[in-house]
Amino acid sequence: MNETNDLRLWVFRFGFVIIAAAIVVVNLLPLNFTPRTIAPPDVLVALALAISTRRPDYLPLWLIALVFFIIDLLLFLPPGLKSSCVVIAAGILGQLATKGDEVTPSLEWIEVAMAYVGIILAIRLVSTLALLPQVPLSLHLTQVVGTLIFYPVIVVFVVRILGIRRLSITELDALMRGRG
Repeated sequence: MNETNDLRLWVFRFGFVIIAAAIVVVNLLPLNFTPRTIAPPDVLVALALAISTRRPDYLPLWLIALVFFIIDLLLFLPPGLKSSCVVIAAGILGQLATKGDEVTPSLEWIEVAMAYVGIILAIRLVSTLALLPQVPLSLHLTQVVGTLIFYPVIVVFVVRILGIRRLSITELDALMRGRG
């Protein structure tokens, strides 16, 4: 029983890495040669936050840090900036998930919206303080709006397709005993 649960964990983790690789490949393809006026939704961050709000044990923070750090390097972003912000947000949402409180979909959306806006604000603040070149504010705003509008689709994908449900009381107790 425990071996099948461990296998399931590693399958989900490997699947997250495959999805991240596919998204990076699509981002690296030269599909459009004109400057963007609207940024696409940040699907990978939304996916990481959606999984972290349901089962933080399925997507550990070290894997989030590793995947997003590699993405930072491949997309020529400041190394570690976005990855550290996503790790902090996923850690906070994971802690909220392990409290065992009942969360409505609207409350979850608000929590994720606050976390994602915090990620973007932290990235812009650190980039400003470090005098790094930044994308226009309008692109970040369209990305935030697009990601938050697209988040319910990600949740449906996570729940219906991947089958990742919220922690039950017994799973929460087992997770807490495993940490302690």
